Amino acid sequence: MLNVSSLSFDFASFDEYLLLGLGATLISVTTDDIKDSNVLIEKTISEKVTVWISTPSLVYLYLTEPRFNSEYLPDIHTFVFAGEALPLRTFQQLRVRFPKAKIWNAFGPSEATNLTTSIELTDEIIEKYNAIPIGFPKPNSEVFIHEPDEEGLGEICIVGNHLSPGYLNNEILNREKFALLNGKRTYFSGDQGYSQNNLLFYAGRNDDMVKLHGYRIELDDISSVLQDFTEINNATTIGLKNKGETKKIISFYTAEINLEKQIIINFLREKLPEYMIPSDIIFLKEIPLNTSGKVDKKRLQEIYTKKEYELNL
Repeated sequence: MLNVSSLSFDFASFDEYLLLGLGATLISVTTDDIKDSNVLIEKTISEKVTVWISTPSLVYLYLTEPRFNSEYLPDIHTFVFAGEALPLRTFQQLRVRFPKAKIWNAFGPSEATNLTTSIELTDEIIEKYNAIPIGFPKPNSEVFIHEPDEEGLGEICIVGNHLSPGYLNNEILNREKFALLNGKRTYFSGDQGYSQNNLLFYAGRNDDMVKLHGYRIELDDISSVLQDFTEINNATTIGLKNKGETKKIISFYTAEINLEKQIIINFLREKLPEYMIPSDIIFLKEIPLNTSGKVDKKRLQEIYTKKEYELNL
């Protein structure tokens, strides 16, 4: 397998300890390799890579590469995703590109030794729930939804001996995130989720929930609708804040060409209430990722405030 995770990203330890512990071969790659799809695909072919483990954002970059399919990469038989929500569209595209490969989705923060839940996704599961689950808890762990609302949505909490002992020299954060609940030491993840038939689903970070003009808005909901627009390849959304208060919502998208903004807004108005329509919608050649392979939202804010996106036009 390719070790595409930065060594500073906790997900890399999953590659190193689990895969090496199982006797697998780990292929190291550089940041430059990851940025160049031709180089990475050639290395994947030459090293006969069988397992792809990454964030969904990283694999989405390679889905724009025509050779990223089972014809050119016949040895890949398993995909494992974690670190971010796996979009339904990404799953569907992988199903077409790699029809015989297994696709696993997983969830777990650093504070719970990376991965706590997982599931092998099937067409039957997706058809039944019309959503991507994060799976079932691993043995000797417990995951539950704390204080669910009327729709069953609440904070994902984790119990088990795989929990971190805490944050070094930060007792305030320790008391906030680790607490006794029903006699068990519990980690409050800050992630929203819900459960159906004991199957867990991820519903975004508390941090990604913003309040604008009195409305609570889940930013990923806007991005998800944008990704349904036929000509849009990928999309993400941020909230611009001033003194801790959200002032406007900005969406970014990638496509083959810079699309007419009003057409996109009209599409969104068919799907979303007016208060969720972004203040601005920006075309980018590519959505920046950080060293962990996740969407770099700080960089997106910088691109917008400095109007660097105008270089795309």
